[in-house]
Amino acid sequence: KWGPRITIADTPGYPDCNPALFAAPDRSLWLFWPTILDHRWEGALLKFAVARGDIPRAGTIPWTREGVVHVTPVGFAEDMEKAIADLKRERPRLDERVEKRLDVMSTRSKDELYQRLGWMPRVHVTVLPSGRWLLPLYSDTFSVSIVAISDDKGETWVTSKPMIGFGNIQPSIVRKEDGTLVAFMRENGPRRKIRLSTSTDDGMTWGPITDSSFP
Repeated sequence: KWGPRITIADTPGYPDCNPALFAAPDRSLWLFWPTILDHRWEGALLKFAVARGDIPRAGTIPWTREGVVHVTPVGFAEDMEKAIADLKRERPRLDERVEKRLDVMSTRSKDELYQRLGWMPRVHVTVLPSGRWLLPLYSDTFSVSIVAISDDKGETWVTSKPMIGFGNIQPSIVRKEDGTLVAFMRENGPRRKIRLSTSTDDGMTWGPITDSSFP
């Protein structure tokens, strides 16, 4: 049975969307969500709010801290250029529309504003045995995914190397018994299969994007 609806985030005059709640091991409650600055997904600004202590079962959530997660990819333009070059080698006869789209992505990948805005959550944080937090993110600007990483319980964040498969978005992370991380990603391109990537270094780098057997 669900109780009355409550407002947990509202930026007056702007759309707030894609909320991802996270109940941390220290019993704090986190909310991650993007505020859309210009009515386009490219203008998504990633925000957070945290509540500590006892959370009331009714009424508004008493957020004790709010702010912005500054997503700052390192070497993003270089990674995009390599991925675009690899794709063109694999598929030398690309459709003209695809070529134009790739040209736009190449140009935008070199712009720090496009690199740092547009990242959105979809699922909750994954906590590793080491205590590391992994917040999966994706960008509709580039149709790729990335992971925001915190080793100090959300005080500071760094970003992983991107997962670039031109259509792999909304990652959800699973940790296998051997410590390997698997990112399952929605496909928003022509492949019509759930996409996969793996990490063996606790989420800092990710392997090639592959197709799963799942539609």
